[in-house]
Amino acid sequence: MKNRTLGSILIVAGTTIGAGMLAMPLASAGVGFGVTLGLLITLWALMCYTALLLLEVYQHVPADMGLGSLAARYLGRYGQWATGFCMLFLLYALTAAYISGAGELLASSLNQWLDWRLPPAAGVLIFTGIGGTVVCIGTSLVDLFNRFLFSAKIIFLAIMLALLLPHIHQINLLTLPLQQGLALSAIPVIFTSFGFHGSIPSIVSYLGGDIRKLRRVFVIGSFIPLVAYIFWQLATLAVLTPRYLPRCWQKMPGLMACWKRSVKWLPRRMLSWRYTCLPIWRWRHRSSAWRLGCSTIWPICFNARTAPQDGYRAV
Repeated sequence: MKNRTLGSILIVAGTTIGAGMLAMPLASAGVGFGVTLGLLITLWALMCYTALLLLEVYQHVPADMGLGSLAARYLGRYGQWATGFCMLFLLYALTAAYISGAGELLASSLNQWLDWRLPPAAGVLIFTGIGGTVVCIGTSLVDLFNRFLFSAKIIFLAIMLALLLPHIHQINLLTLPLQQGLALSAIPVIFTSFGFHGSIPSIVSYLGGDIRKLRRVFVIGSFIPLVAYIFWQLATLAVLTPRYLPRCWQKMPGLMACWKRSVKWLPRRMLSWRYTCLPIWRWRHRSSAWRLGCSTIWPICFNARTAPQDGYRAV
């Protein structure tokens, strides 16, 4: 498997796994592991299928054509305007939210580690400067940066799962939905947790429109988050009872505090991972959105080309 193919797989997987993963346990707490597993597999198949459908369209157009130009070709001018507005609104909103959240998190982490007193605005400037520099330098650094952060995220996830999985209670895996309709309330969170479609045009351009490689990239790249989500749900829903998790979340600040109360022996530093794992996790996702927003909002909405033929700057 060539480096570009591997890098594209990691980009799809890294773009998919993000902040929605942190909200998933609470959204599915009253649904039960069996129903949640069914929703995960079904929605993964749906999102992967839609990505492959969009890939079929690229068999008949140039590889560097953006979503706006695709909409203009097949849906007309009004379709192009609607697509451009939706992408502009979505990506600018994501970029603003992620820069704001990542800047605050970066500032608090630096204050904790180095005993500084940085305000959140300084963290925003630092994050924006780092992310913008990575994008401006070029393709090779973007790909390297993405691989490093995604690998760090997977390593921390594996460590956490290794500590939590021995505390699984099998009875929790057999829990049925607590109320009717709870499965419907979990669908939006799980559905958006498989979103990577905004980066499809840039990945198509990056791989030169090679349909065979692109199919492999989208299937494998989206399957990695599916496996991660299944183990994540296993570590949350099977360790914490469905009735206890929502009450715990309301009374204490977050999922880590719930684990700290339920699994007494885990290292305090591991459970207080907003200073270790969580900053890398969130910063990795937000840096992906920053790269996506800065480099593809304007081309996707209004131009025919999304990225230079010899480079990949969109994600």
